[in-house]
Amino acid sequence: MAWILAGLRRRVGRRLGRWRHRVVVAGVPPAVPPAVSCAAAALYRAGGLYATAAEADLLMATPAAGAVELIGEVFPPFQALRPAPAVFSCAEPARDAVLRANLHHGEDKAVGAASGLVRLRRALIHGNVLYDASGARRRVIYETYREVDRPYVPWLGEPLPRRVTDLTVPGRETMFLGSAGSFNYGHWLVDDLPRLAALPLLRTTAPVRLLMVAGGGPMDQVRQDSVEALCGVGAEVVWLRPDRVYRCDGLSYATPVSCHPMLKSPHALEWLANRVAAPAAGRTRLYLARGVSSGRSLLNEAALWPLLAARGFVRVEAAALSFADQAGLCAGTAMVAGVMGAAMTNTLFAPPATVVGHLAPEGWLEPFYWDLAAMRGHAYFACYGPAMAAEAPHLADFTIAPAALSAMLDAMESAAVRPRALQG
Repeated sequence: MAWILAGLRRRVGRRLGRWRHRVVVAGVPPAVPPAVSCAAAALYRAGGLYATAAEADLLMATPAAGAVELIGEVFPPFQALRPAPAVFSCAEPARDAVLRANLHHGEDKAVGAASGLVRLRRALIHGNVLYDASGARRRVIYETYREVDRPYVPWLGEPLPRRVTDLTVPGRETMFLGSAGSFNYGHWLVDDLPRLAALPLLRTTAPVRLLMVAGGGPMDQVRQDSVEALCGVGAEVVWLRPDRVYRCDGLSYATPVSCHPMLKSPHALEWLANRVAAPAAGRTRLYLARGVSSGRSLLNEAALWPLLAARGFVRVEAAALSFADQAGLCAGTAMVAGVMGAAMTNTLFAPPATVVGHLAPEGWLEPFYWDLAAMRGHAYFACYGPAMAAEAPHLADFTIAPAALSAMLDAMESAAVRPRALQG
């Protein structure tokens, strides 16, 4: 997932134009930033605090009372159990490298923290990072600035800019929604959108003001559409500039439901999947095609297509569809194949026992989708082929050997008759 976010950071920087230097270089963070956890004892009661020992001890010992109020729990902690991935490739070293990387990540992160809704007495917002400004010393909110997030979000240095925009509206509930990966479709689905489950805890009849940091690209409209699809008139999106600093008293915030590149709350994913209705036409087999301009193109897709079509797959250009259409199609599928990437994150909407097959370039060691499949009770398969650029395999075009694809499809057919259980 670091590969995706690294590329994402470059693309976002280009889109933001004149904002870029202020987004990426906004102060040098200290080695151990002054931080406070939203509710360390409650969120990490079962584990899931992936910080250095020194930072973890500091977070657990630093009280948030008076600065942060825990309103309630959104999702409980969880234990992640992942069946070994089924990997296919004509190159045995490539297959072994993927297996080793995935299993290492699986052992390293097996417990996920709870997610809670909190209210910050006085918050500062810069980029997708929140700060507690209720006292004499500004402290970063740890859950927006975890170790895995820090390479991809700005640090608000000293002194504060003269212009700090106050977003406080007395009598209106205001909630921040965002994270390091908000500008990527897959991360938005997994990391951010499920946090809307926190809205009922605010117990308000008026629309909640949702503060979201703009990315300056088409993903902003996708984010707006998906919020409206889930909330209707229950939320009003307020877009923030990434180069500005904002203040908001009484700001609500739902803490993370995931931790890169692994650990996605199965409870959060199930909540989101249950909000999408499957089409009435019955379950289909989907091949989610990747746009040519997106990179990581499957160069021999045309030659491979007869193998997929013969097994009943329907080709879909995911990027051309709305959020609701992408989610609805996957909610009605029994089997999905496609190039590993953001569009394949739509498989989270597929019901348990769905069989999922990813196509990817050799050298890209990405456990994100294996973890996603495990958390949704899907059967996971991946097929790797030679990458055209070894120095950046996560962005490289690639090919898949027909024999390797056929072997994966045979295994997927066999798995389609074996039931699988959701994580809990």
